[in-house]
Amino acid sequence: MNLKTKQIKSQKGSIAVYVSVVLFSMLIILSAVFLATSSAMKSQIITAVKVKESYQADNARAADIYGDLTTNKEPSQKEFSFSYTGSLQTFTAPADGKYQFELAGASGSGGNTYGTSYTGTGGKGAKIVATFTLKEGDIVDLVVGGQGTCTQATAKDGTAGGGGGGTFAFKRISTITDSRYQFTKGSINYETLLAVAGGGGSQDCAYRNTNSTGYNGQAASYKSPNNYTAYSTTTKAGTSSSATSSTMGISQFITYDAKGAYYTRNNGRSQGGYGGGGASDDNWSYGGGWCNGSSSYQATSWSLDTSATGTDGANTGNGYAKIKWLSF
Repeated sequence: MNLKTKQIKSQKGSIAVYVSVVLFSMLIILSAVFLATSSAMKSQIITAVKVKESYQADNARAADIYGDLTTNKEPSQKEFSFSYTGSLQTFTAPADGKYQFELAGASGSGGNTYGTSYTGTGGKGAKIVATFTLKEGDIVDLVVGGQGTCTQATAKDGTAGGGGGGTFAFKRISTITDSRYQFTKGSINYETLLAVAGGGGSQDCAYRNTNSTGYNGQAASYKSPNNYTAYSTTTKAGTSSSATSSTMGISQFITYDAKGAYYTRNNGRSQGGYGGGGASDDNWSYGGGWCNGSSSYQATSWSLDTSATGTDGANTGNGYAKIKWLSF
């Protein structure tokens, strides 16, 4: 083999080695690129899966939130009780819905018994049950009637017992739209009444020389919008003609903050209960309520709900108010 031939073979071998090195290097580079690309794709896939999962979770949460906003939920507390405190109390509706109001007026007290064996008993308060639709946040102010009292006189000519206060429910409203049924006290606008349960009355037994019992509050034939006239004319004085101080009903609420009447004679004192209870000398005492009942000294109940039911003389002692959420 001559020198030239050897040189050619040597050159071919070098080229082959070079080509092999180049191809191997390209293979390494392509492998690295492929691995890098695969890793990036894998990372992108993982990210996409996480985004999908997060999106699905957000959608589920959004559905829950939407459901919370569009679906009525029953209030956690459905029943509320209010007893006598001697001051205005407030109920705020926790949810939209129908609410049952059970109101009971307070009873009256016995009158003066000085120098006699006769006894006097106060009339019992009426009870009324009515249903109203309220919106969440609606405010109802409550006057829960107090029982009438009597301090014994130092003579037979003393005083009658104090009439029991009525229990009232007034709903607050934003503006006055009908002055026949609505009114303003201070800076607060009110619906005329949601309902009121009349209190029991009383009488003086010593002066009359007889056992006596005051009239029960009347609810069975309560007043309603069907026979309603302006409150300034239908509310009556929560006193007898010979006693002075407050009036009962809405006029009394506006002017006297629902305080009871009082009357004193010969160291005796007739004190009407909170809620417009009347007072008297030796005559009958009214209970607090809407207006006169079938008897001159009897307090009636009233309701804006014409389907309300009531019971005459159903409660002894202080009045009460019970409010119960029924349904949407």
